Amino acid sequence: SSGALDLGAVATILGAGASDAQTINLDSTMVDHVFHMSAVALDDDVISAVPGEPIHTLGFAIKKQGKDLGFAHVFVVGFANGYMSYVTDKDEYKADGYEAVATFFGPDTGARLVDACVARIAAVK
Repeated sequence: SSGALDLGAVATILGAGASDAQTINLDSTMVDHVFHMSAVALDDDVISAVPGEPIHTLGFAIKKQGKDLGFAHVFVVGFANGYMSYVTDKDEYKADGYEAVATFFGPDTGARLVDACVARIAAVK
């Protein structure tokens, strides 16, 4: 099952929490902003495809919620269906590490990614 997550042509914050942060606007000619989430069920297992590099806490959240839906094993596969760069949760985004700087769509990107992945997982249950 496949669904789209449209993050819009929003701004990227360089140095997310830093006082010297700069904002540049990204439009669809510079970077993709619509990403396709997909999930494939194999008996009691499911594969969730993520178009980017989520930090481990996001992968754990996808796995937990997939198991809560009744799957025995949940496999999270990155670099699938496009590339949205790194994806962090709010805490990591505020910590201003290199993953945060490369999270192009703001501090809510991780939560939106997890929700989109879980929706796809639920669709194949």
